[in-house]
Amino acid sequence: MRGQILLNINFCSGIETVNLARDNREVEVAAGYSLKGIRLVPQEKAGICVLCKDGGVKTIDLGNLGQVIHIPGGCVFGVVECDESFGKMSLRCERMGWLEQILCGKVCAMEDIHNIVEKLVESTAYSEALWAETNLTDIRVRNMAHMIYDSNGQISIAELADRCGCTVRHVHRMFSENLGTGPKEFARIVRIRNTTLRMLSSPVGHVTGYMDGMGYSDQAHFQREFKWYTGITPGNFLRTIKQAADT
Repeated sequence: MRGQILLNINFCSGIETVNLARDNREVEVAAGYSLKGIRLVPQEKAGICVLCKDGGVKTIDLGNLGQVIHIPGGCVFGVVECDESFGKMSLRCERMGWLEQILCGKVCAMEDIHNIVEKLVESTAYSEALWAETNLTDIRVRNMAHMIYDSNGQISIAELADRCGCTVRHVHRMFSENLGTGPKEFARIVRIRNTTLRMLSSPVGHVTGYMDGMGYSDQAHFQREFKWYTGITPGNFLRTIKQAADT
């Protein structure tokens, strides 16, 4: 799965995902079972993560995470991650009671995870919570978000404002109101995600090689920002990927 689950895949025994689309909107749902614990990291898209551990349920609004959160120990988890067309309030935690109910069932083996995903997809409450939402993100914000994606997070806020014919202050306000984070933070998270994807796709190079073309001023900047958003240094992340590939 994209986003935070992508960075946690080595902590999970398996993940089932499904992508659904309707009315020009799409949402990705994932469920899994973690034996060792998982990390939740900031991401550029709003989302909800529900965890079931020792009979208790914890709901986390991923769009509000400031830095990495490590949740030790095994747990069942479900994640709903939407695209920019939903807006930051589209998946409010109080609407996710159906997800908690599904996860509270006894799950003791990976073969049960597929059944969880099927229940999520078939749930009437799921459809009501997602597709009935009318608070959509401003199309200008969606366009600016794609400009940030295309630039690997390196486009300046002034350039975004100029392309969209508005002020820098208005760009900040639109991002905060629609996505729950400012454009600079959004750009940093996009850059970390793209850097991480490069590392996952080809984990054989030296750490500094993944900085090329990503806009990091130096290695210290890369190390500091990577650890802030993932909870692990880029070197340790590469070693974890290599170890997983060798097993």
